[in-house]
Amino acid sequence: MRSFAVAHGRSSKAEKIEAVLCEALDIDRVRGCTILDIGAGSGHIAAHFTADNVVTAADVEDQLVVRDPNLRFVRLGGDRLPSDDAQFDIVVLNHVLAYVPDQLALLREVGRVLKADGCCYVANPNRLFPLDPHSHMPFVHYLPQTWYEGVVNRVRHASERILLHTTGGMRDLFIKADLDWTDYTVNVLHDPDRYHTNAPFRTPQWRWLSRLSPTNIFVVRKRSPK
Repeated sequence: MRSFAVAHGRSSKAEKIEAVLCEALDIDRVRGCTILDIGAGSGHIAAHFTADNVVTAADVEDQLVVRDPNLRFVRLGGDRLPSDDAQFDIVVLNHVLAYVPDQLALLREVGRVLKADGCCYVANPNRLFPLDPHSHMPFVHYLPQTWYEGVVNRVRHASERILLHTTGGMRDLFIKADLDWTDYTVNVLHDPDRYHTNAPFRTPQWRWLSRLSPTNIFVVRKRSPK
């Protein structure tokens, strides 16, 4: 997992995450929860929840800009999350999964640390959206994976693995990780005010639009026993 702290726009991003979680959990505010923010970066999103929850920020290195006495930091390393089983009501994976070498292993770890009735917010760039989110070049991410990484790393003077997925690819990952999912992408596109996205217009509530959105947003849970 890469370490790259972003501070700009984190407040509105945190409000969007909370709005999606509130809809998923059928509550009016996230409170009284144990929360793990994986790839927390600057810590702004994690700190948004500290007033009413017990929040842990996790990343490969401490880049916290927000110094909140109610925010605990843990360092990530290896394939296993530093937590016992069933410890968290909520896990946040906000634009993190694309940079994780073993995405399936991480999702399985998320399932392990979630409580039985817990959920995880997942946002990830959509590979079908025509503009690459890293190089801002059109269609370059449609290239074979090794070519794409080579172009993007050359443009950005970086060296990292970036594995994007389509909407269907994300769902396949969830199935393999034994997780159930709900796709909130179109809900957010359709009602930007409700989800604090500052989008200039509302889209129709057509489910297929999630395939073309720049970002896919899911809430995932442990799979219910049949």
